[in-house]
Amino acid sequence: MTRPARPAYARLLLPALPVLLGGMLSVLATDAAAAATPTVEEPHACVQALIATDADGRVDLVAMPHPRYRVAARLSGQDCAGLPGQEVDAAELSSLLQALRSLGARLEQGAEPALAACRAQGGPIQFSSRAPRADGATMRFSLLACGEEMAVTAHQTGKDTALALQVGDASPGPQARMETAPSPWTRWRPDQLHVDATLTRDSTGDSRDDKAKLRFDGTWQRGADDIRLELHGEFARIGQQSWRREYFGRLGWIHDFDNRWFTLVEGRAERDRVRLLGQNFDYLLLQGSAGGGYQWRWNRHGSLRAAVLWNEFTVDLIGTGIDIGVGVPSAYLAGEWKITPRWDASASLRYYRWGDGDTGAESEAELAYALSRHLGFGFRWRYSHSAATLSRGDEVESELFLRYKF
Repeated sequence: MTRPARPAYARLLLPALPVLLGGMLSVLATDAAAAATPTVEEPHACVQALIATDADGRVDLVAMPHPRYRVAARLSGQDCAGLPGQEVDAAELSSLLQALRSLGARLEQGAEPALAACRAQGGPIQFSSRAPRADGATMRFSLLACGEEMAVTAHQTGKDTALALQVGDASPGPQARMETAPSPWTRWRPDQLHVDATLTRDSTGDSRDDKAKLRFDGTWQRGADDIRLELHGEFARIGQQSWRREYFGRLGWIHDFDNRWFTLVEGRAERDRVRLLGQNFDYLLLQGSAGGGYQWRWNRHGSLRAAVLWNEFTVDLIGTGIDIGVGVPSAYLAGEWKITPRWDASASLRYYRWGDGDTGAESEAELAYALSRHLGFGFRWRYSHSAATLSRGDEVESELFLRYKF
């Protein structure tokens, strides 16, 4: 039986479904996953410790070693109830409180005229919607003083806190950027490191196909920069044939600006075997991508990145001397969502516009559950159509995996 071909619009919309569903999950995810303890009121700050709970309302033991806090600025003496707060981790809490205490002390001494004028009018001085950003001993955040946004940079040196305040545009000016630039020796901090393993067996009569997949994903952060590494290894024994090996790697760098715009640079390598004109050829595919885009965030429960990239491809048929290169544009979407303290979801989508007018698409969605601090499992779904690879055609693939977190 011949399966009817999907309409063109279906081929375009199908890979985008995981990203659209992820956006809905982000809207549904609320702060109900964390119970707040009583507020500690300081002269210029309000602090609450957040206790993560699971779906049954019990304390989540997996999230306990990673406490979070909600901090609100009240530099003009407002009541803590109802003040907009920002969620930070334990490492960020100390820097943020030191900055608020120092800024409050300077305000009391009349050393900050822009803030003092607002306070004299009885207007609120509180956090804006921008999330604080910590980089080593430097903390950056923005305030709303009588409706005017101000960027604050605080650098901790021993017991002293050096402050820089910029009125107007909340993006740090040249002086602030010079003061807060991370040292070349600042260490990259690992954020997410895990290995996934998948084993499958298909049996038809006397024929047996075995597949084993290993996948490593890692993210390292330093200030406004992220480095993301993805490594795949696939090994398959089809019938009585020898093992087929496929290797894949992707390395990406993302730099976030304070106004939520970002730049993205990626490199990718794929090594496998392809059958052409009745013969098998080993090949090496290299891809370089660069571009920029915009990021949306939903109260730390989820984020969505959208970007436009330019891609350069080089394909080398090993041992033949044949080397082909091509450059094409692409659109990129990627989202990550924290559904509950134990459930995480992610999705990515890449659209390519090939030179012959055809449109290629690669989409991947993942839902993972944490059994403990180190062990978990999940479900992964992949879709490809005219994708940037030689080893696969148009296909839909689903798999269950086991995960180990470092």
